[in-house]
Amino acid sequence: MKTLLLSLLSLTLLLSSVYAQSNAFSDATPDVALAVAGGGDFVTNVSVYPNPSSTGNFTVAFIAAENTGRITVRVYSLIGREVFYDEARAGEEYRTAVSIGDLPKGIYMLEITNGAQKQVRRISFI
Repeated sequence: MKTLLLSLLSLTLLLSSVYAQSNAFSDATPDVALAVAGGGDFVTNVSVYPNPSSTGNFTVAFIAAENTGRITVRVYSLIGREVFYDEARAGEEYRTAVSIGDLPKGIYMLEITNGAQKQVRRISFI
């Protein structure tokens, strides 16, 4: 009985430690799509770094597939205000600097779309 209680206690402590570690960086955004509509394969290797950023400066990079049409890159505040706009060419590697350092700190949404497909990433300005 004592061994069982010690095992349960150890398991509880282990799970608590894992939970605390997973939430320690809850503001950090993994490089995964939050939303993909229409397949999402019109761009690949999407990355946003550093994320989170303490300066409000981010680099956005991806590879645009051939024959995807016009690709737009936008950043929105959580109230829907567009704070950044750019366009990418189909079939090319895209890389640009996004600066939102003059805006309030918080969460912003990066949207990459070709009109039919969309990928969205969360970016954090802390």
